[in-house]
Amino acid sequence: MRMEGTSCRRTPPPLDRGSAAVSAPPGQVAVGARVDHAVLALEAALALRDKAALLDLPIGIGIAVGPAVVTRSVDSANVSVLGAATNLAARLQAAAAGGEILLSDDAHRRVAAWLDERGLAVTREELALKGLEGTQPAYRLAAR
Repeated sequence: MRMEGTSCRRTPPPLDRGSAAVSAPPGQVAVGARVDHAVLALEAALALRDKAALLDLPIGIGIAVGPAVVTRSVDSANVSVLGAATNLAARLQAAAAGGEILLSDDAHRRVAAWLDERGLAVTREELALKGLEGTQPAYRLAAR
C-alpha cells in the first residue's frame, strides 16, 4: 500500500515484534504485521517526556488508538489527521499535567503487559473531556 503525500528520509530498519518481521521502503506501509504501534507510541512518549524534563519543560502527552484519515487539502498545505482517535488523543493531552502521559482505554489495553514488564504503574480514571459525551476511561502514567 502506498501512502500518497508522505515521505521518509531513510528506510527504517526491519521491525521485529512477536512472530513477524517487517521492512517497508520509504513512503510505504507494511500491512498485516504484528507490530503494536501503541507500544511504539508509548516508547516515543516516554523518551519525549524525559528529554523535555531535562530542559525543564514539563509536557503532558495523550495517546489514543484507532482509525484516522491522513489528508492534505492542497499540495502546499500541512498534513491533517482526522478521526475520533485524533480528537481523543488531543483531549487527553489537554488533561495531562506536565510530565504525565494519559492513555485511552484501548491504548492502555494494548500496552498493559509492556507497562507491567517494566514496573510502570498507571491509575485508572474517568474523565469528562471537552467535546466527548459522558466520561471517558483514561489511564494516567504519573510524572517521575
